[in-house]
Amino acid sequence: FEINGNRGTVDVSKLLARSDDVRISRVRLECFGYVLQSGGLFEFLTVRQNLDLPRRMAGTVISPGDTEALADIFDMAEHVDKYPSELSGGQRQRVSILRALSLAPPIVLADEPTASVDETMADIIVEELRTLAKSRGSTVLMVSHDLDLIDSHADEVLVLKPEAVAEGHTVSRLQPRDLP
Repeated sequence: FEINGNRGTVDVSKLLARSDDVRISRVRLECFGYVLQSGGLFEFLTVRQNLDLPRRMAGTVISPGDTEALADIFDMAEHVDKYPSELSGGQRQRVSILRALSLAPPIVLADEPTASVDETMADIIVEELRTLAKSRGSTVLMVSHDLDLIDSHADEVLVLKPEAVAEGHTVSRLQPRDLP
C-alpha cells in the first residue's frame, strides 16, 4: 500500500511491518487531513491556534499573515482570535476543513462533516470542501448518509452494502452508485 505524498512515495505496509510509529505518525500528518463530524477543534485553542497546529507539528514556518490568509479563504479571518465556542456550527466546520487542508494532504477523510448543520449550510460546506481540496490537489473521501447532498457534488459515489455471510455476521462491500 503506497501513498504519494508531498515528500514522494511511501510504502505504508512496510512501515506497519516495521512498527515504525514515528514515520507512520509523520505520514499521517503529511498525507491525511481529517474533517470530523463535530469539527474536532480543540476548544481550549483559538481559531488561529487550531489552524496553526498542523503546520507547527510539520515544522512549517508560519509567517505573519499566513493564518489570516488561510482563514480568509472561507471569510473567517475576522474570527481567528475567537474560540470554537464563539463560532456557529458552520463556522466551526469551515475552520475544521481549513485545518485539514492546511498542509495540502493528498487525501482528506471527512466523516459526516455536515451532520451538525442545516441543509443550506451543508451544501455550502461540501462545495467549499470540494473547491478547496481541488485547488490544493487533495482527494476527499467523505462518509455521509445524505446521498442527495453527495450526488450533487461528488465525482464518484460508493455505497456500502451489507451482506450476511453467516448467522449474526455481515460483511460490507463497496459498490459504485450511478450519479443522477
